[in-house]
Amino acid sequence: MMLIINELPNNTTSLSVYIGPLEYKERELLKAEIEGRRWDPAKKHWVIPYTRDTLERIHQLFTGNYQLGFRIKRDLPTHYTPVYAREPIKKRRESTSKSNIPLRYQNAIEALEQDLILRRYSFATIKSYKQHLKQLFWYYNHRKPSTLTIAEIKAFLLHKIKNERMAERTQNQAINAFKYFYENIVGKEKMFIQIRRPRKPKDKPHYLTQNEVTRLISSVNNLKHKAILMTIYAAGLRLSDVVNLKLSDIRSDENHIRVQGGKGKKDRTTLLSSTLLKVLRAYYQQYTPKYYLFEGQTGGQYSKRSVQAIVTTAVQKSGISHATPHTLRHSFATHLVQNGTGITHVKELLGHGSIKTTEIYLHLSQNDLRNITSPLDNIWK
Repeated sequence: MMLIINELPNNTTSLSVYIGPLEYKERELLKAEIEGRRWDPAKKHWVIPYTRDTLERIHQLFTGNYQLGFRIKRDLPTHYTPVYAREPIKKRRESTSKSNIPLRYQNAIEALEQDLILRRYSFATIKSYKQHLKQLFWYYNHRKPSTLTIAEIKAFLLHKIKNERMAERTQNQAINAFKYFYENIVGKEKMFIQIRRPRKPKDKPHYLTQNEVTRLISSVNNLKHKAILMTIYAAGLRLSDVVNLKLSDIRSDENHIRVQGGKGKKDRTTLLSSTLLKVLRAYYQQYTPKYYLFEGQTGGQYSKRSVQAIVTTAVQKSGISHATPHTLRHSFATHLVQNGTGITHVKELLGHGSIKTTEIYLHLSQNDLRNITSPLDNIWK
């Protein structure tokens, strides 16, 4: 099967790539190796950047297995420049920023974005930092960003807290964004050392009892959906972890699951339950995924929204009050601690960078509480 590559009409920066529906290996290779590729669901083809680097990579990956339906231009750009700022279909109304007022210093936002990309920050962090900076610039739209003082930035944060009820975590994230911009882009050394961080709320993680986990999983009849829920709980996975799992990550001979590129771009290994392995083998025989462990109906990576929908439906059917995919991860960690697993081992299985993060699971279960006697019972008979 040949990959058919053509120029797009009225588009000088992109090419179309047609890959046959049965060419699983080629499709996954394109997705993994070609930067800036995207799927066009209406026209049923892939769209890739029209650059020399891209064409050279295509040649390396698919030598003798592709066909160009055009002549390569001489003035072709060498590199692909990623665009991290994608406008959502339904733009969320920004309370502090005024979408109808043009941002005067857009070049400052672009400078921040480029620096973050070069330092390999995640897409989510780049998006968040840009949004916080935009809101600050809109608030002082008449001022040049480099002239803003610490007092003025504190006034902006105070406005967000008093008028928009900014959460502690969001405030910390905003401070990180401002600190990064003024220290790395503007060049003000340690400008924000005087801004004290708010205390992070020490909320106990919401988790399910073992009985509730059983009810949740038992409420699902679809084998793929059941396998997804069991995998999250049995291995303590994040939502991004489970959709990124590949078939090769299930190391049945070594009795573990490999998690590659987890949060913070960290790799780790976690538990492979013998019960889960039986379910995954039955699932594989029925669904025969080609590359990812869990794939969509037409192949390719299973979506996060679909996993969230599975949990939501299971919660409704099982009668449990509330749960999300992350609740199953919390439940995994909590049940390990309650069963006597050392907190250091739990830390490694979860992929936490600090033991302090894992210590939130050292909370008392309802069974523990029943076995503790109130001091009033000892003195008042």
